[in-house]
Amino acid sequence: MSRDEIPAALSQLRTGAMVLGVIGVAGLVLSYFTGPEVFFRSYLYGYMFVLAFPLGCMGLLFLHHLVGGAWGFIIQRILEAGAQSIWLMAVLFVPIALGGEHLYLWMDADVVAHDVILQGKTPYLNYGFWLIRAAVYFAIWLGLCTLLIRYSKKQDETGEGVWSNRLIRLSGIGMVIYFISMTFAAFDWAMSLEPHWFSTIYGLIFVEGQGLSALAFSIVVLSVARRNATLGKVATVDRIHDIGKIQFALIALWAYLNFSQFLIIWYANLPEEITWYAHRTQGGYEYLAAFLIFGQFLLPFFLLMTRLTKRRMHTLAAIAVYLLVMRLVDLYWQLMPTERHLELDLHFAHLAAPLGLFGVWFVVFYWNLGRRSILVEADPRWKEKLAHEHAH
Repeated sequence: MSRDEIPAALSQLRTGAMVLGVIGVAGLVLSYFTGPEVFFRSYLYGYMFVLAFPLGCMGLLFLHHLVGGAWGFIIQRILEAGAQSIWLMAVLFVPIALGGEHLYLWMDADVVAHDVILQGKTPYLNYGFWLIRAAVYFAIWLGLCTLLIRYSKKQDETGEGVWSNRLIRLSGIGMVIYFISMTFAAFDWAMSLEPHWFSTIYGLIFVEGQGLSALAFSIVVLSVARRNATLGKVATVDRIHDIGKIQFALIALWAYLNFSQFLIIWYANLPEEITWYAHRTQGGYEYLAAFLIFGQFLLPFFLLMTRLTKRRMHTLAAIAVYLLVMRLVDLYWQLMPTERHLELDLHFAHLAAPLGLFGVWFVVFYWNLGRRSILVEADPRWKEKLAHEHAH
C-alpha cells in the first residue's frame, strides 16, 4: 500500500499507536524501579502478545499461498507488512535475554543445585544453549520471511507464474519449519517458566493462538483499509465471509487444542502434570479460566456461527477487536501463574507492557504497509479469479 493509498483513518490509528507506545513504554520503564521481577514478567507477557502478530502473519501467508483462496489476496499486503517486522522482535528479545534470571527458575544455580529434576534437564535448559536456540529461531523466521517477500516482489515485477510456484513450494516447507521452530520457542520462553511441567501440545497452542491474533488484527486493518476504492472494490462480501469462516475455524481449533491438553492431563492425573493447571485454578486465576471458556470460545463461536455476522465487515471487525482483548487475557493466564506467583497480582506494568510494545510494533507495521501497492495485481492466480468473476 503506497503512502497515497493509505486511508486517513489508518494514519490516525498509527498516530494513536505512537501515543500508546510512548505511554506504555514509559510505564514499563517506571515498573523497573518498583522491582526488576515485575518488569521482566510484564515484558515477557507483552513480548509474547506482540510476537504473535509477525509470526502469525507469516503463518497465514503460508496458508494463503498453499490454498490460493481469493480471501488471501485482499489481505496479502497486510500480512506481508506484519511479517516483515520479525526483525523488530529479534531486537525486542534482548531485554528477555538479559533478564532471564528474573524469569526462569532453571537459571538460578542455587535452585538447580537442590533440584534433581532440573539437574536432569540441564543439558537442554542452560543459558548458553537457550540463547543459541533463540538465535536459531530468529534466523529461521527472518530467512523464511525474506524469501516470502523477495518472491512476492519478483511476482509483482514480472507477473510470471514461476514465482507463484516458488511461493507455493516455499509455503509448504515453511509451514512445517514454522510449526516446529515456534513449538520449541514456546517450550523455551513460556513452558520453561515452570520447568517441572511439560506438554507436547503446548507449542501448537501457541502457534494456533498466533494465527488467531494475526487474523483478527488483519480483519481490523482491512475494515479501515477497504475505504480505499481499489481495495474496497475487490473486498467483496463473499471474500469477507471467507475470512470470517477462517476466524470461526481458528476459534474452534483453539478450544479443541486447549480442551485436548486439559483432558489428557486430567485423565492421567499424574502429579508432575497437574501442577500447571493447579497453579491456574487458584489464587484468583480460576476466574480467568472460567472467563476464557466463555469469552474466547463460547461467545465468539456462537456469534460467528451465523452467516450474517461473517458477511458484515464492521461486525466482523468488532468481534476481531474483542478477540484481541481475549488474547491478552489468555496469555496472561498462560504466562503469569508460576510456582513463585500463585496469587493473581495485577500491576499497571501488566497492561503497559503489551500496549507499549504493540504501539512500537504497529508503527513499524504501518511503515512496511506503505512501501508497496495496496493490492496484489500481477499474480496469475489472482488474475484468473478476477477473470472468472468478470466472465459471470
